[in-house]
Formats: sequence, C-alpha cells, structure tokens
Amino acid sequence: MLKRIGSMLLLLLATQVQAGYQYKTQSGVEIEFGARVVLQYRDFESQDYEEDDAFGLVAGDNAILAEDDALGLTTADQQFRVRRFRPSIDVAFNKDWEASLSWELAAGRRNIKDAYVRFRGIEWLDVRFGSDTVPFSRERITSSARQHSPERAITGDTEFGVPGRQPGLHLRTRFDFPLNLRLSYADANIHGDLLTEIQFINPWGRSEVEDNLQDEGTMTVARLEYEVFGKMRYREGHLKEKPALHLSAAILNWQNKHQAVEIDALNGWEVAAAYRGYDWSVDLQYHELTADSPYDIDKRLFEHGKAALQSYSVEVGHMFFDKQVELFGAYQLMSADAWSQDWQVKEVGMSYFLDGHQHKLQLSYRKEQGRKGRDADQQSLYLQWQYDY
Repeated sequence: MLKRIGSMLLLLLATQVQAGYQYKTQSGVEIEFGARVVLQYRDFESQDYEEDDAFGLVAGDNAILAEDDALGLTTADQQFRVRRFRPSIDVAFNKDWEASLSWELAAGRRNIKDAYVRFRGIEWLDVRFGSDTVPFSRERITSSARQHSPERAITGDTEFGVPGRQPGLHLRTRFDFPLNLRLSYADANIHGDLLTEIQFINPWGRSEVEDNLQDEGTMTVARLEYEVFGKMRYREGHLKEKPALHLSAAILNWQNKHQAVEIDALNGWEVAAAYRGYDWSVDLQYHELTADSPYDIDKRLFEHGKAALQSYSVEVGHMFFDKQVELFGAYQLMSADAWSQDWQVKEVGMSYFLDGHQHKLQLSYRKEQGRKGRDADQQSLYLQWQYDY
C-alpha cells in the first residue's frame, strides 16, 4: 500500500493542468470556462455487528447479507476513483447581471450543481435565483474544494437533515458593518428511506430515488452572520486573511406541500464560530434538527414518529513552511434520540498546497465509531489530489 501511495504522489505532483479559458464577445459579454478535478484513493475497513430488523445485516456502504448470517462481519476494500469532475461556465452579461452553471460528471454522481442567475445592481444586496447552496450548516456552506479534509464532516451530511443546493430565491446582504443576513426560500424534496435517514434532494437534479418515494416541500432558511473582527471567507485554513473571528446562527423550516409519504415537517437551528489567525484555523459548529412523520412507529432514526438529531464538529488546522503545509485534526459527533449509541468521527491529516486550495494534495486518516447510529466501526485512509481551475 505504501508503494502505491508513493507512486500516486509522484504522478500527481508531476501532473500539469491548464488554467480556465476566458472569452469576451464583441458585445462585451464575458464567458469563463473552468472545471474542478478531484482524484481520490481510499483504503478502508468496516465492521458491522448489528442486525437490521428490516434488511438484515448491512456491511459498510454496499453489501447486504441475510439475517441468519454471522455478525461481526469485516469488509475491506481499496478504491481509486474520480471523486469529482465538475465543468463550469460563468457568464457576466454586464456589471449587474451574471449567470453560473456547474454540473457533476464523476461516475455515480452525475447531477446539476450550481445553476442560477445573479443580480448585483443593488449595492447592499446580492440576489440569486436558481440552484444554489442554502445558508444552513457552516460545514455545508463551505465548498468541499476549500476544506481541510477530503470528505466533509458529518455536520454537513445531507443524508441526515442538512440541505445542500436547492432551487429558489437566495438573498445576501453586503453591508459595510459587521452584521449581515442570508435568506433562502426554495423547493426541496426529502427521502426518508423507510425512516432510516432524512436525505435532501434537489428537485432540479437527478436522483436515484423514484419520484413517488420523495416528499415534496418548501424550505425557508435564515442565517445571521457577525464579524467580531476581521473579514473571513467560507474556507478552511489560514492562507491569506488577516486575523478574523466570525460568529453565525441559522434557522431552518421545511414543510411538506402534499400528503406525506414519510415526513411531514423538519425544523432546525445552528450556531457556529470560526477563527483565522497566526497560521491557525478553527471551525466550530453545533446544530439540532427535528422531523415529524405521520407514522407513529419506531424505526432506526425515528421514535414514535419523531426524529431528533444533535450534531457538533470541531476542526483545527495549523500552517507550516510559509503556508505550504497544513496539519489538521477534527472531532465530530452525531446523536439521535432513537439511536442506542452516538456516531463519533476522529480524523487527522495533512494538506500540501501547490497553489492554495486551487491545487493541493490531501492525506487523512479517519476513524468512525457507532457509524450512522449503528453498532458499526470504520477506518479509512484517504489520499486526494485536486485542481480547481
């Protein structure tokens, strides 16, 4: 395995990728073509000791065994995959109107991502209409391209009640003073998977879940952001910013449009903080989510037709060698009233920046206990290369 990792490092460091292409028409319209390429090697081992009352024993993410098979199954695998391949087109029609489109082409993940029109004609307000990230969960708002780890923390997991990109109206204030607001009113579908998860689905995108198994609804999200000092973008690692401290809080409400298939309503709130300074990067997040089902039953995530989730994450990184190398660590926890144990994640790793977050190598070791609330453990080693151009 070490030989494989070493060979991959040499290959990726030697790889050359051209920058994005910009074009300007005679009428003054500016068009920029780009893409994000992420290659990932993953070596993992899973153990699952729990028998599922509906489906038998679930091992890792894939295999399903009969109920009479032995418990304590160990699954191990190595994967090399194109984790992300996202072409993008950005168009500036004039100083007030812009449009953005990006989509995912990696195998098994083909889907629409950003697809919105942007109006900047009001000095203090940014207006977007279309598919964009709603402002709930600092972990989710931060692009995966700008994070410490190859994979998101569980506080940004869209299978457990955190929304991602949803089509609708998205507003952001741009005041000079430190207090600003983000608002989204959007369409959003939910899949409960027999009340074992709460997965948000973008109605504009492609989903493997059949339409008749999705609950259609509307979502309202509000986020208040306060810059205690300094300016900060939604990205991890102290690369360029002056020292800054950022606090935020958000609320979320989702309501079913029709008679519920599995879920009637979902509500949530979040508090988060982030610090950048003196080569340190610290991100903290805590949120709670509650969901109601019309069925008064006990299932893996639901108890008497109700689900209550609490999640938090602590992510810390420190820069070395003139901000070219970052060592990071994280602790994450998710608990549910219906779970017999908490889902805990511990992670350590390193990023090597060839050109900031645009071009980097990442290596991390991730250990999970009580995975997804089950009596299941998993260990993963990631090696990842990214070029965002």
